[in-house]
Amino acid sequence: MSTPPPISLDYSFVQFEAMEEQWSEYDFSDGLKVKARVILTALKKYRGRPPGQEHEVSLNTIIVCEAPPDERGQPTPPMSPEDVERAEKYIVRPITHTEPWNTYRLKATDEILKIKYVATTFYKLKDKFDNNGNPIIQVVGGPLITVEPKIGRPLTP
Repeated sequence: MSTPPPISLDYSFVQFEAMEEQWSEYDFSDGLKVKARVILTALKKYRGRPPGQEHEVSLNTIIVCEAPPDERGQPTPPMSPEDVERAEKYIVRPITHTEPWNTYRLKATDEILKIKYVATTFYKLKDKFDNNGNPIIQVVGGPLITVEPKIGRPLTP
């Protein structure tokens, strides 16, 4: 068994407060709704890294499916990631979606860190249902992150 490479421990935690956390929502023609939320759990600032590369975020992503009664089924036994990859599935596309920004204020600088979940592809697993009887949907996507300076603070070149 190999030893993992060392990581830099020369960082500090950046304190922040959640201003707004919302769900990205995707609606499908069969009444299915997929909701995704990405939540900032930690923000680190590394010493000695170049500007623009000094921060590292830690995030938790939550994805839930809500189906109307006629789209539900009996729960499938738990599936491993390998089982999900091998399962029969097909692409489904939402008919509407919203992807709002979650906003966090960095306490030391008053900058606003904005994060939202953006989904690119949805796969519906054939005849597979979660422990609530909702269809299992595999979502491909990820977070989009940006930082805005404090309002009224001049932009630096």
